[in-house]
Amino acid sequence: MKNVYWLVFLLIPTLVFASYLRDFKNPNRVIIDPATNSIYVSNVNGAPLARDDNGFISRITPDFKVVTLHFLDGALNDYELDAPKGMAIKEGILYVADIDTIRGYDLNKRINVQNINLAPYGAKYLVDLVFTRDGELLVSDAAANTIFKVTLGKGIIVNKFLHSPLLKGPTGLTVLPDGRLVIVSSRGSNIWEYKKGGKFHRLLEERAYYRYLEDVDYDKYGNLYFTDFSTGRIFRLDKKGRVSTFPGNFYSPRGITIDRTNNRVFIVEFSLDRVDVIDLE
Repeated sequence: MKNVYWLVFLLIPTLVFASYLRDFKNPNRVIIDPATNSIYVSNVNGAPLARDDNGFISRITPDFKVVTLHFLDGALNDYELDAPKGMAIKEGILYVADIDTIRGYDLNKRINVQNINLAPYGAKYLVDLVFTRDGELLVSDAAANTIFKVTLGKGIIVNKFLHSPLLKGPTGLTVLPDGRLVIVSSRGSNIWEYKKGGKFHRLLEERAYYRYLEDVDYDKYGNLYFTDFSTGRIFRLDKKGRVSTFPGNFYSPRGITIDRTNNRVFIVEFSLDRVDVIDLE
């Protein structure tokens, strides 16, 4: 984990520099802690629905050089962590989507502090997490065609925020600065936008060359980036609705996270057990 590998992609008219770290185990998502700038990586470490308690979370220093591979580990500690995927952070707690449960971990104490079982509400395959501007926690369920809303506090409240067969396997989530929720669909290969008040429509129509959309995020200019796990491509959707292919040779990109402060993008290569970082300019 000490070696950093450097690549260069030619992008007219600029150069895009990339590096990567490897030796993860089926990594799924990356998140940046806004309080410390530390980078966290969820590792499924096996089958995505296996209740084997061997999932773990890695931590990378902000300079992308030093890795604590098993920062949080289900196999090494007395808490459960089976197949962690999407993550969200609030007030020092890392929330993790783990099959049908949202688990919370204190990042300072490195302990499990909360487990929210969504199976009684119909959860089957939780994928991604995001906080709204109002502090509500949203989680996508690709098998149940549902976005759940979880209100945290002394009394946990769980609701089905969105539920429709049109979602066709919702995976990645992101909330834009104006509060709009963006959802990518894995089976339908659509990108949906949801505005407060119930306005719900497609940002990207279904196309044959999109096969399995997995994650989405936005840059500081408002452009969307989304991964296609099946084709090994990453796309950019600009504010005018134009789609272009992001340069680079990718194999199995799942998670994508934009570091808008440093203008770089983290890409999770699931099958290669690798996390890439690429400068956007």
